[in-house]
Amino acid sequence: MVLLINISKRKRAQQGLQDIIASMGSMLEKGTVESVREELVKTIHRVIFLERQIDRVAFFNYNGTLEKFEPDQLEALTANEYASDEHTRQLVKRSIEQNSCLAAHHECVALFRSKSIPGNVVYLKGERRFDEMDRDLLEILTSNISMAMESLEKSKIEESLETARKIQLGMLPRDFDAVAARYGVDVHAHLIAAKEVGGDFYDLFAMDDNRLCLVVGDVSDKGVPAALFMSMAKTLIRSESRLETDPEQILYKVNNELSR
Repeated sequence: MVLLINISKRKRAQQGLQDIIASMGSMLEKGTVESVREELVKTIHRVIFLERQIDRVAFFNYNGTLEKFEPDQLEALTANEYASDEHTRQLVKRSIEQNSCLAAHHECVALFRSKSIPGNVVYLKGERRFDEMDRDLLEILTSNISMAMESLEKSKIEESLETARKIQLGMLPRDFDAVAARYGVDVHAHLIAAKEVGGDFYDLFAMDDNRLCLVVGDVSDKGVPAALFMSMAKTLIRSESRLETDPEQILYKVNNELSR
C-alpha cells in the first residue's frame, strides 16, 4: 500500500510538471491581460485542482514590498472580483508575508514575484482538498511563469533600447562627401556608445556659404537620460545657430536655455 501510494504521488508529480511545461508556451504567447489571466486559471485548474470544480477566483495586483504588507495595498483588478471577507485577506496577506504560495484545505494562493504579471496574486477556492505536493507544484508553476515573464520583459526592454540606438545614430550626420565638395575640407566622424544609447554626440551642418558648424558634445552620464539630454542639446544648438554665427553667443544662449 505504501509503495502504491508513493508511485501514485510520483505519477501525480510527473504529470503536474509536464502540464506546467506544456502550458508555459501558450501562456506567454497571449497578447492581452484577459487572455493571460484566463490561461493562468486554466493551468491552475488543470494542474492543482485536477479539473475539479473551482468555486471562486480572485485576482489582485500587489505593488508594495513583500516585507511590508498593508491590507489597503491589496487591490482587485475589478470590483466584482474583490475579496472583501477577512479570511481571504488574511490568507493572501500570509502568502505575501511568507513570500511563497499557499495551498491549505480547499483554498490556494498563487504568488508571482513579477510585477509585470497582470494580477500577480491569485486566490482560488474549490472542492478539492490540497496537500504538500499541490503547494510544491504551485510554487514551481509560479516560479517558472515569473522567470519567463521577467525574461520576456527584459527582451522587450533590450529591443526598445536597440530601436533607440538606431534612432540616435540616425540623428547624426553621415554625408561627409557633400561637406568636402562644398567647403573643401575632409571631415569624418564615428560614434560608439558605451551602452545601447549614450550621451556623447557630434553634429555637422552648414551655417552659410562660408561657415561650417562642427559640434562635439559629451553628456556626463550614460543610458536613456543622457540620450534625451543629448537630443535636446543638439536641437537647441542647431536652432540657435540659425540666428547666431558666433560660437560664444550660441553656447551662451543654449546654456541659458538648458539651465532654465
